[in-house]
Amino acid sequence: MKIRFLAVAAAAAIAVLSGCTALKTAYSKITSPNGQVISQITVDLAVGAVIGNGSDAKTKAANVKAVAQKVLAADQGTTVALSAIVAVANDEIAKLKLSPAEQAGAALLVNTLSALAANALAPAATGTAATASTAAANTQVVVAQLVNDVITACGGYGV
Repeated sequence: MKIRFLAVAAAAAIAVLSGCTALKTAYSKITSPNGQVISQITVDLAVGAVIGNGSDAKTKAANVKAVAQKVLAADQGTTVALSAIVAVANDEIAKLKLSPAEQAGAALLVNTLSALAANALAPAATGTAATASTAAANTQVVVAQLVNDVITACGGYGV
């Protein structure tokens, strides 16, 4: 019962953090000190909601970290797109043969992180469109920040 409450509380906090206009502004500058703090807090909550604190938490954390490391490896090249990185995450998650509940948790984590990344990558208010190489570089920075936050969060489980 306590685990479910914590998962619901974490999901609610994620929704608030990802939906709050003031935080979206700070988060859009993911490399800023405020953006880094908000990123880590949001990811910690999302990872905690997915992993929980049951007897299998360390195994789940190891799985999350392994997927994160594959995603980080895919976050390379000059034409990387967020959709391609999300596809890598989903492919790696599919290989884990998770239960329906665990699949839902993994989907929540991927969707939350991809929404946060998309928000951070949204065009600036000036309306200036980024070149393809600038967009790829920005995607790499944002994805690397989020994925490293996931890896850091998994460290709390001893993996």
